[in-house]
Amino acid sequence: MKQPWFVKVNEQQQNGPSFLNSLLLDDIEKIDLGDIAYLVVDDRDMRHANDVIFTIRGSGFPAIYILPIICLQQAGAQSDSSQRYADVYIPYQDFTQRIAEDYVSSLAPINRWISTVTQDAISADTNIAFRVLRFMESRDELFKPVTTAQATSGFVYPLLEPLFKQNDVGVLQSLEYLSDQHLVSGEFFSKAHFCGHCDCAFLNFKESCPDCHSVDLKIDELVHHFKCAYTGELSEFKQGEALVCPKCERHLRHIGVDYDKPSIVYRCNGCSLTFQNPNVSQCML
Repeated sequence: MKQPWFVKVNEQQQNGPSFLNSLLLDDIEKIDLGDIAYLVVDDRDMRHANDVIFTIRGSGFPAIYILPIICLQQAGAQSDSSQRYADVYIPYQDFTQRIAEDYVSSLAPINRWISTVTQDAISADTNIAFRVLRFMESRDELFKPVTTAQATSGFVYPLLEPLFKQNDVGVLQSLEYLSDQHLVSGEFFSKAHFCGHCDCAFLNFKESCPDCHSVDLKIDELVHHFKCAYTGELSEFKQGEALVCPKCERHLRHIGVDYDKPSIVYRCNGCSLTFQNPNVSQCML
């Protein structure tokens, strides 16, 4: 019968809960993979728990990299959603023998899927897109991106990230390739702007004068007086706290009744040009 196994980095690391079998990270490929229901990683006193997960997911063997992983955390710990690389996160003290047995059942579909793919760990998967496809198929769930400032793309797929090494193409490129091959399908999540040169999502857009290219601009609202049809900058209408039309000298009291604000206008402090459509350019933050 399949059992959960606790993964240790070295012999000096303490064992996990007493009801769990333990194995060394370096020995995963040496044991009978058919005995493993899922792997358990301790995130309480390990500074590099994510490194352990990346090592497991980095294996070329589907019987290893597809295995479910549960991460045990310190009570009250809140992990960054963009770095939730394990399948399940649970407080250490809540992980009882009964809970462990429940997860053997709930994660069984993944193990059944693994058994249909391979009966042993002899052959390795070398194509990263194929690995991604196999992993996604084994989970049979919707993979949603998470926004983050830790990645230049601005988005990550946490469960898929550990499958990749630094010299691999990115997750987004692999998903795009699989979509082009009609092997996966996606749906709208959000809209983002990316640099046309490096695909970075962290852009700073700046407006400049179309004549002298200065970015020293003053922005003002345009006011349209319904009664006499005069349109001018808001500063022209201001008289203390009141708004008075500079053309007919009537007081403007209610927006939508006496006047509206149809647009904005820019004035360049460098060359005094007034315009409504500035040049817009982007620069990296």
